[in-house]
Amino acid sequence: MPIGSDETSSSGQSVRLRLLGFSTTDILAKELTRSLAEIGFDSRISQADFGVVMPELMRRDGEAVDGVVVVTDPRGFHARDWRQPSVVAQRHVEEKTIAFVLALDGFAAASPSQVLVTTLPQSAAPLAGALDGHHPDGAAFLVHAFNGALRELARRNPRVGLIDADLAMAAVAP
Repeated sequence: MPIGSDETSSSGQSVRLRLLGFSTTDILAKELTRSLAEIGFDSRISQADFGVVMPELMRRDGEAVDGVVVVTDPRGFHARDWRQPSVVAQRHVEEKTIAFVLALDGFAAASPSQVLVTTLPQSAAPLAGALDGHHPDGAAFLVHAFNGALRELARRNPRVGLIDADLAMAAVAP
Protein backbone atom coordinates (compact mmCIF):
# COMPACT_ATOMS: atom_id res chain seq x y z
CA MET A 1 0.00 0.00 0.00
CA PRO A 2 1.46 3.38 -0.95
CA ILE A 3 2.43 5.79 1.76
CA GLY A 4 1.75 9.42 0.90
CA SER A 5 2.17 12.84 2.36
CA ASP A 6 -1.48 13.82 2.01
CA GLU A 7 -1.49 15.51 5.39
CA THR A 8 1.07 18.11 4.33
CA SER A 9 0.80 20.83 1.76
CA SER A 10 3.28 20.76 -1.05
CA SER A 11 4.55 23.17 -3.63
CA GLY A 12 3.06 21.05 -6.37
CA GLN A 13 6.17 18.96 -6.95
CA SER A 14 5.46 15.29 -6.69
CA VAL A 15 7.66 12.23 -6.62
CA ARG A 16 6.77 8.54 -6.82
CA LEU A 17 9.26 6.15 -5.25
CA ARG A 18 9.44 2.39 -4.87
CA LEU A 19 11.36 0.98 -1.89
CA LEU A 20 12.98 -2.44 -2.09
CA GLY A 21 14.88 -4.04 0.77
CA PHE A 22 16.49 -7.25 1.90
CA SER A 23 14.54 -6.67 5.11
CA THR A 24 11.79 -4.27 6.18
CA THR A 25 11.51 -0.76 4.72
CA ASP A 26 8.51 0.42 6.80
CA ILE A 27 10.36 2.89 9.01
CA LEU A 28 12.33 4.31 6.09
CA ALA A 29 9.16 4.79 4.03
CA LYS A 30 7.48 6.82 6.77
CA GLU A 31 10.57 8.94 7.46
CA LEU A 32 11.25 9.47 3.76
CA THR A 33 7.68 10.68 3.24
CA ARG A 34 8.05 13.12 6.14
CA SER A 35 11.47 14.34 4.96
CA LEU A 36 10.32 14.88 1.39
CA ALA A 37 7.26 16.79 2.63
CA GLU A 38 9.55 19.09 4.64
CA ILE A 39 11.32 20.15 1.45
CA GLY A 40 8.11 20.60 -0.53
CA PHE A 41 7.51 17.28 -2.25
CA ASP A 42 4.24 15.42 -2.33
CA SER A 43 5.52 11.85 -2.27
CA ARG A 44 3.88 8.54 -3.02
CA ILE A 45 6.04 5.74 -1.75
CA SER A 46 5.27 2.10 -2.41
CA GLN A 47 7.14 -0.78 -0.84
CA ALA A 48 7.97 -4.22 -2.10
CA ASP A 49 7.14 -7.15 0.13
CA PHE A 50 9.67 -8.08 2.80
CA GLY A 51 12.93 -9.38 1.33
CA VAL A 52 11.95 -9.68 -2.35
CA VAL A 53 14.64 -7.47 -3.87
CA MET A 54 15.82 -9.93 -6.52
CA PRO A 55 12.37 -10.80 -7.94
CA GLU A 56 11.48 -7.09 -8.00
CA LEU A 57 14.67 -6.24 -9.89
CA MET A 58 13.99 -8.95 -12.44
CA ARG A 59 10.40 -7.82 -13.11
CA ARG A 60 9.97 -5.68 -16.18
CA ASP A 61 6.30 -4.82 -15.68
CA GLY A 62 6.53 -2.85 -12.44
CA GLU A 63 4.63 0.29 -11.59
CA ALA A 64 5.69 3.60 -13.11
CA VAL A 65 7.78 5.50 -10.57
CA ASP A 66 10.29 8.34 -10.62
CA GLY A 67 12.86 6.41 -8.65
CA VAL A 68 13.62 3.09 -7.03
CA VAL A 69 15.50 2.94 -3.73
CA VAL A 70 17.17 -0.36 -2.85
CA VAL A 71 18.08 -0.69 0.82
CA THR A 72 20.80 -3.22 1.55
CA ASP A 73 21.74 -4.50 4.97
CA PRO A 74 24.44 -6.93 6.09
CA ARG A 75 22.19 -9.47 7.78
CA GLY A 76 19.71 -9.53 4.96
CA PHE A 77 22.34 -9.81 2.28
CA HIS A 78 25.26 -11.91 3.41
CA ALA A 79 24.22 -13.92 6.42
CA ARG A 80 26.99 -16.49 6.76
CA ASP A 81 26.19 -20.18 7.12
CA TRP A 82 28.93 -21.14 9.54
CA ARG A 83 28.38 -24.85 8.84
CA GLN A 84 29.90 -24.36 5.39
CA PRO A 85 33.66 -24.38 4.81
CA SER A 86 35.11 -20.91 4.33
CA VAL A 87 35.76 -21.37 0.61
CA VAL A 88 32.15 -22.47 -0.03
CA ALA A 89 30.74 -19.56 1.99
CA GLN A 90 33.02 -17.11 0.18
CA ARG A 91 31.92 -18.43 -3.21
CA HIS A 92 28.27 -18.13 -2.14
CA VAL A 93 28.73 -14.47 -1.16
CA GLU A 94 30.58 -13.75 -4.42
CA GLU A 95 27.82 -15.39 -6.47
CA LYS A 96 25.14 -13.51 -4.55
CA THR A 97 26.97 -10.21 -5.06
CA ILE A 98 27.39 -10.84 -8.80
CA ALA A 99 23.73 -11.82 -9.17
CA PHE A 100 22.61 -8.71 -7.28
CA VAL A 101 24.81 -6.38 -9.36
CA LEU A 102 23.67 -8.00 -12.62
CA ALA A 103 20.01 -7.69 -11.55
CA LEU A 104 20.52 -4.02 -10.66
CA ASP A 105 22.29 -3.34 -13.94
CA GLY A 106 19.57 -5.06 -15.97
CA PHE A 107 16.81 -3.28 -14.06
CA ALA A 108 18.46 0.11 -14.52
CA ALA A 109 18.92 -0.54 -18.24
CA ALA A 110 15.26 -1.51 -18.73
CA SER A 111 13.65 1.02 -16.39
CA PRO A 112 13.12 4.72 -17.05
CA SER A 113 13.54 5.29 -13.30
CA GLN A 114 16.70 6.33 -11.50
CA VAL A 115 17.90 3.62 -9.11
CA LEU A 116 19.45 4.54 -5.76
CA VAL A 117 21.19 1.82 -3.76
CA THR A 118 22.52 2.01 -0.23
CA THR A 119 25.97 0.61 0.36
CA LEU A 120 26.49 -1.81 3.22
CA PRO A 121 27.64 -0.04 6.39
CA GLN A 122 30.87 -1.09 8.02
CA SER A 123 30.33 -3.73 10.64
CA ALA A 124 30.58 -2.74 14.29
CA ALA A 125 31.98 -6.15 15.22
CA PRO A 126 34.63 -8.09 13.32
CA LEU A 127 33.95 -11.67 12.27
CA ALA A 128 37.60 -12.60 11.73
CA GLY A 129 39.33 -10.75 14.54
CA ALA A 130 42.44 -8.76 13.61
CA LEU A 131 42.27 -10.15 10.06
CA ASP A 132 38.72 -8.92 9.47
CA GLY A 133 39.64 -6.70 6.53
CA HIS A 134 41.85 -9.33 4.87
CA HIS A 135 40.24 -12.71 5.51
CA PRO A 136 37.32 -13.73 3.22
CA ASP A 137 35.22 -14.52 6.31
CA GLY A 138 35.76 -11.04 7.74
CA ALA A 139 32.86 -8.62 7.91
CA ALA A 140 35.04 -5.73 6.71
CA PHE A 141 36.30 -7.87 3.81
CA LEU A 142 32.75 -8.75 2.75
CA VAL A 143 31.49 -5.17 3.03
CA HIS A 144 34.47 -3.84 1.07
CA ALA A 145 33.98 -6.38 -1.74
CA PHE A 146 30.21 -5.78 -1.95
CA ASN A 147 30.51 -2.00 -1.88
CA GLY A 148 33.32 -2.14 -4.44
CA ALA A 149 31.05 -4.05 -6.83
CA LEU A 150 28.31 -1.43 -6.30
CA ARG A 151 30.77 1.43 -6.88
CA GLU A 152 31.94 -0.17 -10.13
CA LEU A 153 28.33 -0.55 -11.30
CA ALA A 154 27.52 3.08 -10.45
CA ARG A 155 30.68 4.23 -12.24
CA ARG A 156 29.69 2.58 -15.50
CA ASN A 157 25.88 2.95 -15.31
CA PRO A 158 24.63 6.55 -14.93
CA ARG A 159 21.13 5.32 -13.96
CA VAL A 160 22.50 3.82 -10.73
CA GLY A 161 23.36 6.10 -7.82
CA LEU A 162 24.80 5.15 -4.44
CA ILE A 163 23.88 6.31 -0.97
CA ASP A 164 26.85 5.75 1.33
CA ALA A 165 25.31 4.07 4.38
CA ASP A 166 28.19 5.06 6.66
CA LEU A 167 27.85 8.74 5.78
CA ALA A 168 24.05 8.63 5.95
CA MET A 169 24.15 7.05 9.41
CA ALA A 170 26.97 9.24 10.79
CA ALA A 171 24.59 11.67 12.49
CA VAL A 172 22.29 9.00 13.92
CA ALA A 173 22.83 8.28 17.59
CA PRO A 174 23.58 4.63 18.45
